[in-house]
Amino acid sequence: MDDLKTLFRLVKPYWQRVVLAGIISLIISGLNASIAWFVKPVLDDVLIKRNIGLIILLPIGIFIIFIFKGVFKFFHEYLMRSASQKMVMNLRNDLYGHILSLPVSYFNKHSSGSLISKVVNDTNALQAVVSLTIKDLFIESATVIALTIVAVWRRWDLAIIALVVLPVAFYGAGKLGKRLKQISRRAQEKISLITENLHESFTGIRIIKAFGSEQKEEEHFRHISKSYYRENMRSVRASEFISLIMEVVGGLGISFVIWYGAKLIIDGVMTIGDFFSFLTAIFLLYTPARRLARVNAGIQQARAPLKRILDELSVEKEKGGDREIRSFENEIEYRDVSFMYPSSRSNALDHVSLTIKRG
Repeated sequence: MDDLKTLFRLVKPYWQRVVLAGIISLIISGLNASIAWFVKPVLDDVLIKRNIGLIILLPIGIFIIFIFKGVFKFFHEYLMRSASQKMVMNLRNDLYGHILSLPVSYFNKHSSGSLISKVVNDTNALQAVVSLTIKDLFIESATVIALTIVAVWRRWDLAIIALVVLPVAFYGAGKLGKRLKQISRRAQEKISLITENLHESFTGIRIIKAFGSEQKEEEHFRHISKSYYRENMRSVRASEFISLIMEVVGGLGISFVIWYGAKLIIDGVMTIGDFFSFLTAIFLLYTPARRLARVNAGIQQARAPLKRILDELSVEKEKGGDREIRSFENEIEYRDVSFMYPSSRSNALDHVSLTIKRG
């Protein structure tokens, strides 16, 4: 949970945009619910009762609803994307500045390719997941609530039948989300290896060509690239299996609703308008519900690159560097100096004394 708290803390500086986007998402959810609500008067009053006055008014009203829905979705998308883009931009800048402040010994232990991958690939992966996840968390949850209200208002017993299957689907999605976190972590490690391999190949291209190692390097790159492909396909299978669960569960609920609803219409308990208004709300509800099921998967995917970034930021910075160096007057003297590289077992300098005269 600590990394999730960190994620929300990173978004906090842009809370004004997020709050405004949240308000807009409530408006969009209300517009989505109104579409399902207007199905009843269209069927009962216009088509069955042949109310001439509503024949013109209802289509115009529905058209206006779609116009407002499109405009509000544009602003909602813009606000959420701008917040996530700024968050990741500042995180990338902080990460780069932190890496520059690390001691030279750290760079001896870590390849430049892996560090480049964290600054570029991990932040990009985080940005892609966060922007979609936060957007769906706001707008789809509000839409599900609004459409559920319409469905319950039209026929509460049918609504219970249609919605009782959703917790089962969300439970399955939660289990798969934990697996997605592990897959995402391995995928980020693979793309880090790809970046590292590219950097080493391009910087050492003269050595590669001098020894005729082009084919060997290409085979090595193909092996890394294939392993990255496999991790991505594991992610696709897990993610799409969530959609499969939602489709099967949703189909089961809707099939039973249609059977029971048709029985209520035949018995005269429910009007055609009420039933189709309810059915429209349920059909419109399952799409945002499916996206909400993916939100947990998105959060799990975001945790892998976020953890790699936070691990990098937790490395202690180099101490010192703030002492003022004054110019010497006569000479510089080193007395009994010893030095060893971190990867070495013996001293590079062993009890060296040296005097350097000025000039």
